[in-house]
This record gives sequence, C-alpha cells and structure tokens, in this order.
Amino acid sequence: MTAAHWAVAVPLAGAAITAVIPRGRIRARGAAAAVVAVVACATAFVVAFQVASDGVVRDPVLRAGGLEVDFHADGVAAVLLATTGVVNVGAVAYAYGYFADQRSHAASAFWPRWLTLHAAMAGVYLLNHTFALYVAFEVIGVAAVGLVVLDETRAAVIAGLRYLVVAVSGSLLYLAGAVVLWAETGLLDIHAMGAGTVGGPLVAIALGLMTVGLLLTAAVFPLHFWLPTAHTIAPSPASPILSALVLKVYFYAVVVLWFQALPGVPTAAGAGLLAVLGASAIAWGGVMALRQTSVKRLVAYSTLSQMGYLWLIPAMLVHEGAVPAPESAAWYGWHGGVYYAIAHSSAKAAMLMAAGALVRASGGDDIERLRGAARGAPLPTFAFALAGVNLVGLPPTGGFVGKWYLLTAAFASGQWWIVAVVLAGGGLTAAYLVRVLGKAFADVEPGYASLPRAVGLAPLALTLLTVALGFRAIEVLAVLEVGAPGQVGEGG
Repeated sequence: MTAAHWAVAVPLAGAAITAVIPRGRIRARGAAAAVVAVVACATAFVVAFQVASDGVVRDPVLRAGGLEVDFHADGVAAVLLATTGVVNVGAVAYAYGYFADQRSHAASAFWPRWLTLHAAMAGVYLLNHTFALYVAFEVIGVAAVGLVVLDETRAAVIAGLRYLVVAVSGSLLYLAGAVVLWAETGLLDIHAMGAGTVGGPLVAIALGLMTVGLLLTAAVFPLHFWLPTAHTIAPSPASPILSALVLKVYFYAVVVLWFQALPGVPTAAGAGLLAVLGASAIAWGGVMALRQTSVKRLVAYSTLSQMGYLWLIPAMLVHEGAVPAPESAAWYGWHGGVYYAIAHSSAKAAMLMAAGALVRASGGDDIERLRGAARGAPLPTFAFALAGVNLVGLPPTGGFVGKWYLLTAAFASGQWWIVAVVLAGGGLTAAYLVRVLGKAFADVEPGYASLPRAVGLAPLALTLLTVALGFRAIEVLAVLEVGAPGQVGEGG
C-alpha cells in the first residue's frame, strides 16, 4: 500500500477500532482516535512530499470486472489533504479535552463518526472516479449528520434530518450528472476527461447537474438554509470539523470538475454566476452575523460569508466569453483561492473551538455572557481574536496572503467589482468580530469556569498555524503548481 492508500485506510480503520472499544471507555476511544489522527496526518504529509518531489501521484485502488478506480494526488489535492490532517489533529486534541469528564452518548459516539468522516474527506481528495466520488459524498453526508445529532435532542434531530435531506439531494443531483456524463463520454476517470477535451451540450448539462448538487451541499447562498442551524446545534467538538473541513470538500470537487475534468465546458456566464453567488454569500453572511446574539450562530453565519470568497475563483480563470483569463489573473486567482481555503480551514476551526470553549466557560451561548472573557478565559479569547485577524485578511496571516492574491487576480482580470466585494467583506468581518471582542475585553469581574488545558491550547495552536502560513507561503504555492489547470500558466 502507498501513502495515498494509507491516508484513507488509517482513519477508516480507526473508525472501526473506536467503534468496537466499549462505549463506557470514552478515554480509551479518544486515545485511540488521537493516535489514528496523528498517523493519518503523517501519511497526508508523505503524500504532499511525494507530489512536491515527483509530481502527480497516481495509484491503483480497484481493478475488478472492468472497473478501474485510482487515487490521483496533484498539488491542490495534496495540500488540502494535509490541511485536513492538521486540522483534525487539533480537533481530536480539543475533543479529547472537551469530553474528558463526560460519560454521555455523544462523548462516546463522536470518535467513530468523526473518523468515518475523516476517511471519506480524504477519499474525495484522492479518488479519480466520478462514481466512487458519489459514494464518498454519501458517506460524508451520513457521517456529518451523525455528528449534528450527537446530543439526540429534538432540535438536533430536526436539524440533522434537514441536513440529511440536503446531503442526499445534493449527492443524487451529482450522481445524475455523473450518469449523463458517463453515457455521453464513456469515461469515469476524471483526468482522462480533461486529457480528451470532452465537450458538447449533454456534457454541459451533466456539469450543471453535478455543480448544483455540490453547491447545495456546500451551502452556497441562497442554498444555505440548512447550515446555520446544523452547525450551531452540533456539539462544540463537531462544529469545527463541519464548518472548516466538510464544506471545502465540495468546493474542491467543483474546482476539479470545472478546470481539470471539463476545462473547455465552463463559460464566462457560469463563472460569473458563481462569483455573484459568492459575493451574495459574503454580504448576506456578514450582515446576518452582525445581527446574531448567539456566539456560535454568529460564527456559523461567518462561515457562510467566508466561504463566499472561494466561489469568486472561477471568475478569475474564465471570463470575457469563455476565453481563458490572462495568465497573471489565472495564476493569482488559483493560488490565492486555494491558499485562502487552507488558511480559512485552520482559522475557522480555531474560532469555533474557541467559541465552544467560551460558551462552556461562561455557561451560555449569548454574546452578552462573554463580558470579561479576556480575563476569565484568556487562551480561547486570544485564539478567537487571532483567528479573526486571519479571517479579516490582515498581515501577517495566511488569510492576508490569500486575499492579496485574490485582489491581484481581480485587478489583472479587470473585474473591479470583485475588489470591492473582497474589501467590503473584510470590513463586515471586522465589524461582527469587534462586536464579540468588545464584550470579551470589557472591564468587569468575570465568573468563568475552568477549562481543560487542551480545550484552550488546541485553538491557540491552530491560530498560530495561520500566522505561520503568512510567513511560509512560498513552499505551499510551489506544491500548488503540480497538476494545476493549463490556464493557470506561469503568471506568478
């Protein structure tokens, strides 16, 4: 087995191991999951190093009955896989501390459901087969819903059922498109499609179906109706995974379909529509975040807003009548968008972990209860603030690098309205985060409960990672060159 195989097999085996450990032995389940997370992260980095040194990695997975399924790791897949590994290590440390003194069903069931989700996300980044991806999307949906309903309250079950309907509907739309694509082209290998320059009306219809299905599960505005409640009601250890990692999977799938599988099919109108939806998400999510009184719900709407930046990328690569964007615009848009996705993953996970810690320490989810948090719970407060700096896009964070490249791409492609959207979005982000931090730094005598050490240190470690991304961008950007779409060129 190669490193790519282990990247999926390790968390999948971990899910089985943690499931058979007796439910009452919650610490044992958490300890086993921690070992699995570290090993899975290490294998993800091995894949990234292989891609950086040898180029695109392709390994066979299944050869039976004429079925050929491969793992395919290029620069974007390798970097996002490594990001998933790192964030999951932080998530397991946080969850271990959070559940340390609990004997609930949620504390026991969290581990196998989370590791199943981890394995399925790794599968999406590596699988090179349209039908195999459908299976991975279904597993992601079921596992994510399982995390939402961990507490088994009526509200959690309702939110979980709504999420399940969305996940199943989105994956079925994707499957319908995949079937049409296969019937028209006879191909299931994603990168073979790109090599064969597939096109035609039915192919465009197939791409449209697949894209709509992925946008639904990615909660792109206005298809976001299920996200705020689901991500808010999920237990604090689950929310960072759902908001920071799961949504990136669908973004990645759209990027691969549009610019690697079917690079000649997307049009300027389609790319512009995605950009308009992204801009609307930035504005709507920011305004709704400003109106919230719940800190977790505020961060959930922040997720909707911040994900909007990623959907601006297609407009950088395709515009002006489907003519490829100028090389510099495509290069900066591609690298900036993916780099922002990486920085957002670590920052958003850290912010939700910090929010969960503050809710637990203060005894409530109301923003007003956070008065004096800087004194009563300094580590999660600092982590929340530093993660906010990244999301606003201020130096020296990875979020600054990503947004700087997005702005450069917008200038190079002459799309000035995107510049205005990015800058206005940063202002909205700063406004709702200052609202929270203003309460946290209020000069009052706090009455906060003590927190397990890991609950404060895990989000802090991830926020420090976002700062490191601001200083060490060159290595990551070099990996992103491997297997990049042709229109990205050498504009950097």
